[in-house]
Amino acid sequence: MNTQTDALRHSSVQYCHCLRKLLGVSLLLKNTMFRSLSRCGIVRSHFTHCRRSAISRLLFSTTNHVIPSHFEHLDISFEAQNLPDMLMAKFSDDALKNQIAFVDGTTGDTKSYGRLLEQTHSFANGLIAMGIKKGDCVAIMAPTHLHYFTSFVGISLTGGFSTPINPIYTETEVNYQLDLTQAKLIITHDICEEMVIKIASERNIPVITMGNMRTDTDGGHAQGEGRVLCIDDIIAQHPATHPNVLMDPEDTLTVPFSSGTSGQPK
Repeated sequence: MNTQTDALRHSSVQYCHCLRKLLGVSLLLKNTMFRSLSRCGIVRSHFTHCRRSAISRLLFSTTNHVIPSHFEHLDISFEAQNLPDMLMAKFSDDALKNQIAFVDGTTGDTKSYGRLLEQTHSFANGLIAMGIKKGDCVAIMAPTHLHYFTSFVGISLTGGFSTPINPIYTETEVNYQLDLTQAKLIITHDICEEMVIKIASERNIPVITMGNMRTDTDGGHAQGEGRVLCIDDIIAQHPATHPNVLMDPEDTLTVPFSSGTSGQPK
């Protein structure tokens, strides 16, 4: 009898674990589960007296919801570091720097890891020269592009943070996100350039385009109404050295928003 009871108890525990993991069991399901266990023969009458205690503790305990692994413990501790440097730590390695990192599916253009590292550093230095500093926000309103990584990671290397904007947002939605984040600059693409230039002009903030359009190329500062700069020009005009801005691993990297399909972006 003891052997049978132990086997049944073991089966019930396994069954309970499965139910809890698959169904996200709530207290409202407790009685239903007990009845199910009884009907399928896992919980028998000879230990019915313990089901309300032992099984209840197994299912609904708030202190013992961890199921230990049978495998050997692995040490996954690591030194805290900022994400940009962690992402690009091996980009300059001989084994990787000439490998293709990105391919433009439309044009077929490619970019190697080594080139990606250089361009990201150059762009970050260009943003710093334009006045972007630690704690500043830079908006990115563009579809996927060869320069998107350079833009996103380059912003973070300045100590600032990005806020990606859906490229099909309306003017009202764009302004709403810019108001909340207080973006100092907007990086954009040809498909939404016209709207972005209008908004940026009203806010007296510069625009950097991933395309070829620009109204000046002085690489200036974070002032100047109607300024549109080309990201390729900025990259070409600044050194490909690490900006060496002091960053804390807890600094904000990006502030994403929802799509805004059920109201304002959040």
